[in-house]
Amino acid sequence: MKTAFLERLHRRRVALALLLTGPMFACAALINLPDPTLDETIGKTDATADTAQADGFTELDGDIADGQSTEDTAPITCPGVDLQTDKANCGRCLHDCSAGSCEKGVCTLLTTTAEMPAGLFAHGNRLFIALAGLGGIVECPTSGCTKPTVVTKELDVGNTEPFAITGNNDNIYWANYYESGGSSGVYRTPYDGGKSVHLGGALDHAGANPQGITLEGTTVHVTTDNLSSPFSVPQAGGTVKAYRTDAGTNAVDEIVAVGGHVFWSYYEEIWDHVCTSTASCTDKLFVRQDSGSNSLATDGTSLYFMSYYDGVLNRCGITDCSAPQVLFTDKTVKVSGLAVNGNTIVITQYNTYDEATNTYAVDGKVKKCTLVGTTATCVDIATGLGRPYGPHIANGSVFWSVIDGNKPNNLDSPGRVMKAPL
Repeated sequence: MKTAFLERLHRRRVALALLLTGPMFACAALINLPDPTLDETIGKTDATADTAQADGFTELDGDIADGQSTEDTAPITCPGVDLQTDKANCGRCLHDCSAGSCEKGVCTLLTTTAEMPAGLFAHGNRLFIALAGLGGIVECPTSGCTKPTVVTKELDVGNTEPFAITGNNDNIYWANYYESGGSSGVYRTPYDGGKSVHLGGALDHAGANPQGITLEGTTVHVTTDNLSSPFSVPQAGGTVKAYRTDAGTNAVDEIVAVGGHVFWSYYEEIWDHVCTSTASCTDKLFVRQDSGSNSLATDGTSLYFMSYYDGVLNRCGITDCSAPQVLFTDKTVKVSGLAVNGNTIVITQYNTYDEATNTYAVDGKVKKCTLVGTTATCVDIATGLGRPYGPHIANGSVFWSVIDGNKPNNLDSPGRVMKAPL
């Protein structure tokens, strides 16, 4: 029996101490699922598409963002094209989802029947997806696909549950939530299709269940669902180390690295892990808010965080958070993920759960916020979703996963991978 880990993460954030278990099946069949109800204003006209183009995005491997020219001041136009439905110009000229579908300016790149998409990472025009229900990492073009290519072919898909994923110039790194025998671990997989390497063997504690991952220097850092300490392991492989020696049974949620600091969220707290050498590291409480677990993101110079309960988006410098800047407040937002690039912030929002009937509404949202000074102005760019999460910004687009169906906590849940122009 495998643990329905997303249910535990979600229930913690709504202060329900439930632990659900259930059978989880991995299936490789892929089908088309109904498109969501999305914001009517996205991709409404060519003119609005031009103004939606965001500045300051870092292109991967020299690629030009979909729908942008080589000159920031001369955006590409496409008169006469319906940006709401045209798959080659979805939401903005040349914003391509030609191998997927386009509805109201938002792309559906991939649909699955029982493979539950989790973390995403874009490398150039290649999108790598952790399919937790399939038990492997797959690849699609950023324009979409009907059947993705399995990257981790040598692994036993029946005994792996990849969840979080990140990468650098040479490899992707991913957290394996479950492994045969109850252990778990971190893997390195090269982009060229070479063999995946299990870094440092299993984590020090069986059942640690890593669920968040980030890179800092030459080290991989992961958070765990069952232990109160993150772990680190060299990118080249080696000894797995726990941040804290008093690791208990409480979960650590999200983790990001910036400027030599590694920040991780632990219920209402955010902690800062700093190493002055490989043998000298310290952990200190960075900020505490009595408002539930935090989603984290960084723009390379600051830390952004948003609590599940209070709907407040905050920003701090990486050395001091005694007076967080409040950028945006909306008490209705139950955040499931953050992404930041330049002056653009993306928020994914949980769908509503009815405990009495054990059902989920189809009302998840994705918001785009534009930051000017210390104020973020936010609009919905996608609505009527199942459970969106894991936003990832690359090449002028934001990508995210969606869990569909009425049991979004099991690995055999259907899902989608989507993107929208920024």
